[in-house]
Amino acid sequence: MALTGAQQDHLAGAIYAFSTAMRNKYAAGQAQHGGDMWLKSGMLKEAQAEVIDQWTYLFTLEQQLREKAPSLAAYLMGESDTP
Repeated sequence: MALTGAQQDHLAGAIYAFSTAMRNKYAAGQAQHGGDMWLKSGMLKEAQAEVIDQWTYLFTLEQQLREKAPSLAAYLMGESDTP
C-alpha cells in the first residue's frame, strides 16, 4: 500500500522528532553515566524498569486528561468518536 502525502508527512515528522529526542537523550545519558552501553550488564533489568516508568507516565497522563479534558480523554481512549 502506498502512503498518501499526508501519511508521508506524518511519518517524516515522527521520524524526525524521534531521532532528535533520541540523540539528545542518548547524549545526556552518556554525559551522566559514561561508558559504552553495549558493554554494560543489566540491560534487560533496565529495560523492564523503563516499561514500568512508561506505564506510570501513561496512567498519570490519562488521569490528568480525564480530570482536565474528559471528552478528549474519551476520544483518545477510543471511547468516543468526537473529541
